[in-house]
Parts: sequence; structure tokens; C-alpha cells
Amino acid sequence: RENRDRRHRGDPVKLAASLWIQLARSYGRILQEVRRIESRYTLAQFDVLAQLLRHPRGMTAGRLSRELLVTAGNVTGLLDRLGGLVEKKADPRDRRRVIVRLTPRGRRIARAEAARHVRKLAPIFSGVDRATQARMRDDLRSLFNVLERTHA
Repeated sequence: RENRDRRHRGDPVKLAASLWIQLARSYGRILQEVRRIESRYTLAQFDVLAQLLRHPRGMTAGRLSRELLVTAGNVTGLLDRLGGLVEKKADPRDRRRVIVRLTPRGRRIARAEAARHVRKLAPIFSGVDRATQARMRDDLRSLFNVLERTHA
């Protein structure tokens, strides 16, 4: 591993490829574990619930689409399948836009699902000390922000 790291240090293309491979492998492995979390909702549906839980006043369907990194059509289908948990209302300032928010029942379910995910995620990362987890989170947030600014 040390030899490989030394080889990539001088070659930005190889380093970028190596970074991508490690991110993809790690994400794939974590996703395998997350898929084992028992839930009535798919991961995509959970993502919608979690995103709306973070925005109690709601958000436009377009912003939800951007936050989830999916198409508007995907969001429409997800919202339709979450009937009773989400509500869609025309934006009073611009009736062409739709504001999406959780219903009271949706908020209760989203909180319960989020708590279940947090409980199940902790053991997945338990082999990594908390300081490293925090540093990795911050580094990945920085990477995401750079990618958003330069490739959006």
C-alpha cells in the first residue's frame, strides 16, 4: 500500500482514479449494510423523508430533486408512493412551483425511520474512531462543495 501511495502522489490522474475507486468501494460496502436495515420504505423513499425532515417548512420539488441528485420525474414518483406522509401545495408566491412538506404522520414516521438508521449506522462505522469519522465527514463535505461549485 505504501508503494502505491508513493506512486500516485506524483501523478494527479492516478491519484484521482485511486480516490474514486476507494470512494466507490467504500460506498458500495456501506450500501450493502444499509440495505439490511429493515424498513417499510426503500432507501430512495427514506432519503425523501430524511431530506424533508431537515426542512420542516418544506422545499420546492425542484430543490428536493437537486438535493437528492435525481430527476424531477423520480421525485414525482417517490412523492406519489409516499402518499399520506407528504403534502404538495402550490407556492403562494409562485403558483407554478410546488412546495413539498411532511404531514404530521410523515414527520412521526420520518423521525422513527431516521432514528432506526442512526442506530444501525453506528455499528457499521464502529471500527473507525470518532475523530477520524469527523475528519472524513468534513473532508467529504468539502469535496462535495468543491464539486458543486466547479461542476454544477
